[in-house]
Amino acid sequence: MLNINVFYAKGRSNIPLKIEIFKKALLILSVFIAFKYGIEALIWGQLISSFIVFIISTIIIRNLIDVQISYLAGQITPIISIIILSAVFNLVVFDYSYSTATPVTTLLMKIVTLPTLYIALSLIFNRQIIGEFADLFRGLIPSHIERGNKRKEL
Repeated sequence: MLNINVFYAKGRSNIPLKIEIFKKALLILSVFIAFKYGIEALIWGQLISSFIVFIISTIIIRNLIDVQISYLAGQITPIISIIILSAVFNLVVFDYSYSTATPVTTLLMKIVTLPTLYIALSLIFNRQIIGEFADLFRGLIPSHIERGNKRKEL
């Protein structure tokens, strides 16, 4: 759920219970509908029902605390960029899995393509990837090399 603490702070502890009951009913309905189509349909049903509950709880929170839609849209934007990144990676990996190249060639193509694609898309979506990589590698580099200090010989 989006944030049940908002409901508790406003003294409306009955709303999370109602939303959870609706969510469980929607999940059961999606299981009954998607069961005969396989596991992938079950996953899609769960995803769609979770999204519906997310939209409903967002609308209820907006009405309860009178938050502007633009603020809520700003909160959802990072999630959308991650979904787009994941979709692009899924398409690339799916495409590589059906290529006629040897497994070694496919592995090498993925090793080169996927990190490059991730960095490029992260820069496009303004994710702070360069800072994250710098922090990651900063811990790997010994401190005397990082500062440019040379070891003194005895």
